[in-house]
Amino acid sequence: MANISQAKAIPGTALVVFIDNNTLERNPYYINFDINSAGDEFDGESVGKQWKWIRGKQSQPQLHNKTGWLSVTSETGDVSEGSNNAKNILLQVQTTTGLLKTKLVCSRAPSQPENAGIIAYGDDNNFVKLMLRAVTKTTRQRGVQPGTLDFLIEENGIAKSVASFNLRNQIVGDTTLVLKLEKKGDNTLHTIQQAAKN
Repeated sequence: MANISQAKAIPGTALVVFIDNNTLERNPYYINFDINSAGDEFDGESVGKQWKWIRGKQSQPQLHNKTGWLSVTSETGDVSEGSNNAKNILLQVQTTTGLLKTKLVCSRAPSQPENAGIIAYGDDNNFVKLMLRAVTKTTRQRGVQPGTLDFLIEENGIAKSVASFNLRNQIVGDTTLVLKLEKKGDNTLHTIQQAAKN
């Protein structure tokens, strides 16, 4: 005999429980139903239906000021360890192997504690983030600091920087930054590319 609890939505999980009629032993099986992630060229009046906002600013439903670009205004907040109040995180479900890619440009060099980038997000306490962030200021530094590229992992609320290096050029104007996260099985790989627009 089997008891079936259907998934309530896609993506979702169905539960099938097989019950032995003689011993009454119960064996549960979980069946996950996923959807493929979809790209977005940000060439409409709003983001595609595949996206959802985490703590999004609802007063900015149309964030496009240039065809092919999504403009997001940074606000106070973070997801690092205990803070968990970052705003304007734009997500879509991707549970299968695949490539996440974004191109980033800033209106100015970031200042502490600003950061922006791409995130493989489980929840506020479990994620992988590849980001451009402001350089931590010291008394020896002079002039504009272009920023730091940081690859950060947080697991069960404990954050760890895996790799970090300072940029030589600002990511402003015609200079863009391409960030990529690739999921292969349980592993997430990252690549970074700085490019000048023609």
